[in-house]
Amino acid sequence: MKLAGANPLGHFGYWAAATVIVVMGWTLYGATLGTREASLRVDRTLQAIEDVSRINEAVSRADAALRGYFITGDDFYLVGRDRAMAGALLSADNLARRFTDEPAQRARAADLKAMLADRTALNTELEKTRQAGGIDALRERMSTGARQSPSAKIHDLTETMRQHELRALDARRAEQRELFQRAIQILVAGGFILVAVMIPGYVAFIREAGGRHRAEQQVADIAENLPGAVLQLRVFPDRRMRYEYLSGSAETLRGVSREEALRDPEVILSTIIDADRKPLLDRLFQSCRDLQPFEHDFRVKDPAGVRWLRVLAAPRREADGSTLLPSSPP
Repeated sequence: MKLAGANPLGHFGYWAAATVIVVMGWTLYGATLGTREASLRVDRTLQAIEDVSRINEAVSRADAALRGYFITGDDFYLVGRDRAMAGALLSADNLARRFTDEPAQRARAADLKAMLADRTALNTELEKTRQAGGIDALRERMSTGARQSPSAKIHDLTETMRQHELRALDARRAEQRELFQRAIQILVAGGFILVAVMIPGYVAFIREAGGRHRAEQQVADIAENLPGAVLQLRVFPDRRMRYEYLSGSAETLRGVSREEALRDPEVILSTIIDADRKPLLDRLFQSCRDLQPFEHDFRVKDPAGVRWLRVLAAPRREADGSTLLPSSPP
C-alpha cells in the first residue's frame, strides 16, 4: 500500500536497510553456529588428548607398582597397580565415546581397550607366578619371551592416537580462525552496505522533516494572525484539563501569559466570570462525554470591564481515553 505523500527514496532506503539487516543477521547466525561447532570440536580434541595422556600415565604407574611387587612381594603395590589400571580403562571408555564420528580413531580406541584388558590379564598371571614360585619362578617366566611388552604396544597405539588428534586440533583451530575472520568481514561489509543504503532514507527523512516543519510553521502563522484565539484543550476522564496549544492572540484576549496557561489551565479559567464558569464547564464536560460539538457564550474579566466571548470546538476521543477539543474563532 502506498502512503500519500510518501517519498519513494525513503521507502527504498528503509526497505534496503531492512533487507541488509536481515541478510547480515542470518549470515552472522550461520557463522556463529559454525564457530560454536568448531569450538566444540576443538574442546573434544583437547579432551581426547588429555584422555590419552591419562592412559599413558596410568599404565606407567601400573608398571612401576608391578615392579615393586615383583621385588618385594608386598601386596601394597598390587593396590596401586589395580587402581592405575582401573583409571586407564575408565579413560579408554571416555576416549571411545569421543570418537563417534571418526571411524579410524574409534577402531583404535577399541584396540586400546582390548590391549588394556590383555595387560590386566597378564598382570594377574604374573602375580600368581610370583605368589606360587617366588622371584625365581617369575624370572624364569619372563625369560621365556612369552611376555611381548604389552605396555610398549599400548604406548605406541596411544602415541598414534595422540598425533592424529594433534593434527585434527591444528585443522580445527584453523577452521575457528577462518570462521572468526569471516564473521568480522561480514560485520565490516554489512556496516558499509548498511550505511550506503541508509543514506537515501536519511536524505528523504531530512526532506520530509523540512517540509513538515514548513507546513507546521505556515499553520502556526495563520493561527497567530486570526482575529480570535486558536487553542487545543485536552480533557481527561477525571476532568483534569491541559492546554496542548494556544495561539498568541490568547494573551491579548485574556490578558494572561501563554506559557503560564500552557503549564496551568487555571490561569485562563480564572478570568471567567464566576457566574459563567460552572455553566461553561458543565457544557464542556457534557460535550466531551457525548462527543457533540461544543458552542458556548460566556463572559471574561477585562481591564476595561467585562467582555463576551464565544468558543466553538469539535471534541475527538483519543486512544488514552482523553478528549481533545480543537477550538477556532467563531
